[in-house]
Amino acid sequence: MTLYTVIAPDRSDPRVPDEAPLLRFLEAYEPGRTRVLQAAELDAGPVVDTETLLIALPSTLTPARLARVRARHIALFDFFDAPPPAWLNSDQALLRAATPLLLKTTVVNGQDFGLRTGVLPMPLSPKLGQTLRARRALAPWFGAARLLRGGRRWDVSLQGSATFEDGIGADGQPRRYHQRIDWLREVRSRPDWRFWGGLYALPYCPVEAIEADCGPVRALLGETQRLRFHQFFDRMADTRVALAPMGHTRWTYRHIEAVYAGCEVVSGSLHGVQTLPTLPTAQMAMVADHAPIAAAVDEALAQWHERADRRAAARERLEQQLHLGRWSRRRPEPYERFCAQLALGQVG
Repeated sequence: MTLYTVIAPDRSDPRVPDEAPLLRFLEAYEPGRTRVLQAAELDAGPVVDTETLLIALPSTLTPARLARVRARHIALFDFFDAPPPAWLNSDQALLRAATPLLLKTTVVNGQDFGLRTGVLPMPLSPKLGQTLRARRALAPWFGAARLLRGGRRWDVSLQGSATFEDGIGADGQPRRYHQRIDWLREVRSRPDWRFWGGLYALPYCPVEAIEADCGPVRALLGETQRLRFHQFFDRMADTRVALAPMGHTRWTYRHIEAVYAGCEVVSGSLHGVQTLPTLPTAQMAMVADHAPIAAAVDEALAQWHERADRRAAARERLEQQLHLGRWSRRRPEPYERFCAQLALGQVG
């Protein structure tokens, strides 16, 4: 019997995320024990026996197709950033009847979609692991270069695209919250902070579209092209305070990257947010939505030397779950947590 069977999502729309991050996670802990099927493959052939069936959304599963799978546990999942399940053209009634469990990369306490929610592993970039291994090998050189410069070059860093969160304003009307732009504007108002970074536009989100929402932003733009990852990480590791406002979700990869880079992290609010791996929020400064960041940044800069142990503890918390920024059998905690959730999707 196959341990995991993953039904791939319907990707007739190319913007639908694929199942690859989940496959990398499962392969790290249970190599060779996962099979992937397209929903249409269930139209013929033998009945599929599996311990756990993981159905990616959106799905083209039909009652006849689902009937050709026997599983002890069933869970739905999708890698969309938005919190609600990505039903799109799925047979929602069928899938809700099949399982009460939905896995997402971000679970916010109190959100209710009529399903139990569990945490899907973050789609970690292999580039982080590669960069960390290279820096470990070259650690003496990096340390000597920093000493020659008299310490870290920048006080504050933030580079990223213009993401936003849809919400409701004080007037009860829909309102987009552009936290990154708010924070960059505040940074630009503080010339005493040595700053690296800025905003960059993406093909699907040009500057003109950003300005239609937020007003003028060209003064916030950084370098015209995105840096390669190792260049980006080197600059972050040369910064004392890394700003981590929300991305499309409450967490961003910057939270993990900044901890590994040895930065003080000033983050948007992560209260009530569950992720896998668990972020070391006790070692981060949290700033409430729409609040200024100056006090948190000034305190982090003033306490830079005194907080060395705190930064080390944050990295140690990540390394209890990851091995140099990657999923690994050496670190079973994330897999054990993932498996514990599957009991919520037990069939029968």
